[in-house]
Amino acid sequence: MLTKRSCLVAAKHLLCNFFYWQAQQVWLLAELALILDEMRHEWRLPTAVSLADLVHFLEAEQILIRVDFPILSQHYTRYCTNEATPYQLALSLRPGSFFSHQTALYFHGLTCNAPETVYVNKEQKGTGKNSDGKLTQGAIHTAFSKPPRTSRSITSYNGVSLCLLSAKNTQNLRIVKRYHPRHGNVRFTDLERTLVESAVRPFYSGGALGVLCGYRLAAPRISPEALLSTLLELDYTYPYHQSIGFYLERSGCFSPGALECFRSPGLNYGFYLEHQIEEPAYSDTWRVYYPRELDIPPDALNQDAS
Repeated sequence: MLTKRSCLVAAKHLLCNFFYWQAQQVWLLAELALILDEMRHEWRLPTAVSLADLVHFLEAEQILIRVDFPILSQHYTRYCTNEATPYQLALSLRPGSFFSHQTALYFHGLTCNAPETVYVNKEQKGTGKNSDGKLTQGAIHTAFSKPPRTSRSITSYNGVSLCLLSAKNTQNLRIVKRYHPRHGNVRFTDLERTLVESAVRPFYSGGALGVLCGYRLAAPRISPEALLSTLLELDYTYPYHQSIGFYLERSGCFSPGALECFRSPGLNYGFYLEHQIEEPAYSDTWRVYYPRELDIPPDALNQDAS
């Protein structure tokens, strides 16, 4: 009588072929259970072979690798092939997630190198509406004199940090799905939302210099009007139109007249590109305090980014 292991050994070639040819590279345990139910007959595995038996065999034969991610109070377990990338694992951690900020800049071809941190976002439940509290200059100064609030949901895989973000609910506004030859099917913010959110959260986007480089590289593919429309859709409390107007101007790719739409909401506050800027420079045009490292010629941006 064949043992459970001997049945699995006999099916090893079929198992290897099955997982090798799958477009998907990362699985949850529940997904492996469904696969076993669907493929048991074709693999000629008796009912005595349980899901635990199959998973143990796949791990022992290195057909799949078990990866455990402890993130704060949560624990995530995934099973992946040797070909799985940190990006695929990051997207698998939470259903409905998507890449944003510097990672989205990367997928849009707006960074010089692959980032060392993968930012994967998931929108929260609820309305996503901003507070109705009145914005004041004092509140802006106080907020930007402190460090930004950053996510503590961070783990790593193969030397790459995976950072889980929680965006406000926009009903997945401007999320695109594309096929990447290395990472498979990926979801990320579209070009306009990526540029807006990078200006809003530069600490997730390579800093103000990284954001400026992204704007410079994206300039042939964007219009100021489309960026402003996206910003208004996202409905932020702070006057980020001043930041975006500054980045567009500093990119050196737009005429002053093309940026008039970013002045129409008003330049009513002194604002900041980043939190805790040491000895900031100041733009009278946009009423924005910014790091002095941005006082470089536009042609030098790409060199500095590399």
